[in-house]
Amino acid sequence: MEITLELDLPEDDVAFLDAYAVSHGLASRSAALQVAVDLLRARMARTQDVRGTETATGALADDPADQAEILAIQRFMGVAE
Repeated sequence: MEITLELDLPEDDVAFLDAYAVSHGLASRSAALQVAVDLLRARMARTQDVRGTETATGALADDPADQAEILAIQRFMGVAE
């Protein structure tokens, strides 16, 4: 099942989606947004894996960029401490 959405995005985000779609041979902005959703799902799964590792080891990923990404996703998921 597909649902039609109406989104308000900044012009530069729409330009980015268009450029991404063209450069990756995607048929539409919707296809580019689907890639973004797939990437977000993968990142969330990775964050959940890291949270499990954190529980087991008492530490997050060593890379500060990973820590920032993990925190942002946890906030999105409503699980940030």
